[in-house]
Amino acid sequence: MKKALLFFFICFPTVAFAQTLHFNTYITPPPQHVKFCKNFPNHCIRFGSLERIDLNSELVYELHYINSWVNDTIKAKVDPVNNDIWTYPVNGYGDCEDYVIKKRAHLIELGWPTSALLMTVVEDPLGRGHAVLTVRTKQGDFILDNMTSEIKLWNETGYKFYYRQSYLNPKKWISLK
Repeated sequence: MKKALLFFFICFPTVAFAQTLHFNTYITPPPQHVKFCKNFPNHCIRFGSLERIDLNSELVYELHYINSWVNDTIKAKVDPVNNDIWTYPVNGYGDCEDYVIKKRAHLIELGWPTSALLMTVVEDPLGRGHAVLTVRTKQGDFILDNMTSEIKLWNETGYKFYYRQSYLNPKKWISLK
């Protein structure tokens, strides 16, 4: 683990333009997210700093631990077509956005600000819709994904980024096109 942390800080010492996601405009939030906020209103309130997180070894460990732990404890199960529900995993099963919700909730419990933990909708290399967690840091925007335990910069994932939560208000969403 120490070797991985050293590699991390050597490779990602500061934020470069390509390492951070930039948005175009506000968009209508996904209807599934609106329903999620009605069911879990405390998870759609902004709190904490608006500043990007300055990663240190403890915070990197927390990211890796939560990402791996959630990935290992939930079994993938896709919601039925036309009935996509964004919620916490049920009975140990969930789809991609359920993983994101669980990871985000655990990091918030550890004291991470909501502005650093953004639900994000992407398209995978096979053209399928997918949800990931974007983590806004001074070292770049990193992606926590249920498809891998590896945490990568957004521009190293191979995904097309479409939209995500606003860091200013978790109920608002922005276009990334």
